Amino acid sequence: MEIKRYEDLYFDSFLECFLLFGKNRGHNINDNKNLIIENVKNKLLSNNYLYLGLIDGIVVGFLWAEVIEQNNLFSKNIKKILISYLYVIEKEVGKGYSTKLKDALFNDVKLEGKIKKISLNVKIENKTAFNIYKKWGFKEKKYYMDLDL
Repeated sequence: MEIKRYEDLYFDSFLECFLLFGKNRGHNINDNKNLIIENVKNKLLSNNYLYLGLIDGIVVGFLWAEVIEQNNLFSKNIKKILISYLYVIEKEVGKGYSTKLKDALFNDVKLEGKIKKISLNVKIENKTAFNIYKKWGFKEKKYYMDLDL
C-alpha cells in the first residue's frame, strides 16, 4: 500500500471509501448522500491532515485528522491534532495499513514541530481499535457521557 496526502485527483475514490466507512458504521448513506458529499467537500477546505492508503491508485483506507485549538480560562490556547476517522476496507484489514497511515501523520506532525499532542476518541466496546491505539502509545484520559433528549 502506498500512503499519500490527499489530492483532489483522488476525490472520487476517497469518497467511495468514506461512504463505505459510513455504511459499515450504520449510517444511512442513501438518504443523506448529497449532504455527506457537501460536508466532506467543506471539511476538505479546513485545516486538516488527510492521508490515503492506495493500492493501484484506489483508496483502500484513510486517516483524517484535524487541528483543534483548545481554549479554556486556565491556560494558553493549545493546538492539538484530533484523529477523526481511521478506516481500512475489510479485505485489507490485518496488513498493518492503519499503522502506516498513523506513521505518516505522526512523521509529518513531528517534522512541522508546532503541535505536541495527538488525541482520538474510541468507543470502549471497540476492543480491536482500543488495543491498537494503546499499542501505539495512546493513554486513556477522559470519559464522556451523553444524554439523548
